[in-house]
Amino acid sequence: MVGTFVRGAAAPDAGRCAELLTELGYPSSGEALVRRMKALLARPDYRVAVATREEMVVGLGAVHVFPAIHSDQPLAFIAALVVGAAHRGAGVGARLVAELEAFAASHGCDRILVTTATRRDGAHRFYERLGYDFTGRRYAKRLG
Repeated sequence: MVGTFVRGAAAPDAGRCAELLTELGYPSSGEALVRRMKALLARPDYRVAVATREEMVVGLGAVHVFPAIHSDQPLAFIAALVVGAAHRGAGVGARLVAELEAFAASHGCDRILVTTATRRDGAHRFYERLGYDFTGRRYAKRLG
């Protein structure tokens, strides 16, 4: 998308990133996100990227690289991906995913994983268009 740039996130992006995460279904405050981002941005195995258009943050992506017992190469997990509703369908999400994939590859990963809620049919089609395969189910349990 012309005029859209992807860069590493920074603390001043936290307010807008909190709005995007809330839009995705993960209510967040700017204060909480500043704290989380500060911790995550200090990690060499985690990348938070934002897509901007005319200097406004319009999308957010995060990826975590980690070792796995079943693989010699580390794995990558897309922990979050959201594009503001007004900017969807214009290639912003694909550019963010490309950034996350490049980060994973630069850290020796040969595989990247992502999960989406069963109700997110549009997200499923999006990832499949980008070459992601449906490989199973995800289960979750709250602890405590």
